[in-house]
Amino acid sequence: MSAEIATQTHKLYIETVGCQMNMLDSEMVVASLRQRGYELTDSIAEADTLLFNTCSVREQAENKTYSALGRLRKAKLEMPEKIIGVMGCMAQKDQQLIFKRAPYVDVIAGPGQLKEIPDLIARARSEGGKHVAVGLGRKDGKVADIKRSHETFDPLRDPTMRPTPFQAFLRIQIGCDKFCTYCIVPMTRGPEQGRDPQTVYDEALILADQGCKEITLLGQTVNSYKHCTRALSLKLIRGWSALLGALVSRYRWLCPPSTVPISKIDENGWGRVRIGQTSETDARSRSTRSNALEPDALALLTEAVVSGRQVTMHYDSASTVAGQRTLSPLGLVTKRSVWYLVANTNRGTRTYRVSRVTDVELLDTPADRPEDFDLDAAWHAIVTEFESQNRGVTIQAR
Repeated sequence: MSAEIATQTHKLYIETVGCQMNMLDSEMVVASLRQRGYELTDSIAEADTLLFNTCSVREQAENKTYSALGRLRKAKLEMPEKIIGVMGCMAQKDQQLIFKRAPYVDVIAGPGQLKEIPDLIARARSEGGKHVAVGLGRKDGKVADIKRSHETFDPLRDPTMRPTPFQAFLRIQIGCDKFCTYCIVPMTRGPEQGRDPQTVYDEALILADQGCKEITLLGQTVNSYKHCTRALSLKLIRGWSALLGALVSRYRWLCPPSTVPISKIDENGWGRVRIGQTSETDARSRSTRSNALEPDALALLTEAVVSGRQVTMHYDSASTVAGQRTLSPLGLVTKRSVWYLVANTNRGTRTYRVSRVTDVELLDTPADRPEDFDLDAAWHAIVTEFESQNRGVTIQAR
């Protein structure tokens, strides 16, 4: 990178359509370009560099981009030094077709080539001509090579590109292997691949330092996230507690959880987690239960299993278990949609019905567990239980 490119100020106009992933991509591209002296502008006339971050999920999104490009034909003729670039899913899908429909476009970059955009623009400005960087097709090489060509994990962040300074997106997964008939995403975003848990955590720390109070974890198929082993994911899970204590103090589940809400532990534990319902049927089924505490109890008990701490469970007067019990949790199971805590006692392993609980205290005392206790297996069993009971989850801070 030359000193001239690094110090010269350029005016950047960027227009983003499509999903939240595109919004995150635009933020990262802007952060990269700002390091090279670019300033954002909302005026096409003032900008000497124009980028369009595109979407191919719906035809109308493509039509909107091609229409915007068409309006730039005259401006490009009058100011040939303007650099026009197309990035994102439409760029990956259409590639040379974009040059045919809009021959005055200078740069095309797929969603996996975000880090190359500053250099592509620099070459277009200094050398002229057309410059293209796109990912491999799903049949254009070895799986490992195809995956690498679609990676978009870049830690550069620009808070000014976010809707508010307190909210941010964090990519944990890209790509899709579902190949639904109506969807182009597997072709434009590449194979499914989960981000290393430690890098996710490190980037979250950066966002927290920038003042974020709410982080949304993103992925094309985010519920399919996996990386190597559950043990690695569990290592990340334990780290979220300290981090998210600095982010927000209360969380609410807007839908029944499809996995245990580990990513939303705060520094005071699970006591403030709320699980809400999204359908009248679910609401009615829960209103028939004798106790409204169950979501809180499940959250705290899950934290007890993960952290290896004892809990004290208090029971209502209708319960066959009188008063309270201090237990060493081993896991959670369901029987006919009713949740039970599996605990270690001096009389062996026993189960305790969660719906009869009026209060749960998470203690600092280490749980008494067998030497062969497998935490990874216990965690996987809890996740499986939740997935069998519910589908879909959205997290929102309050």
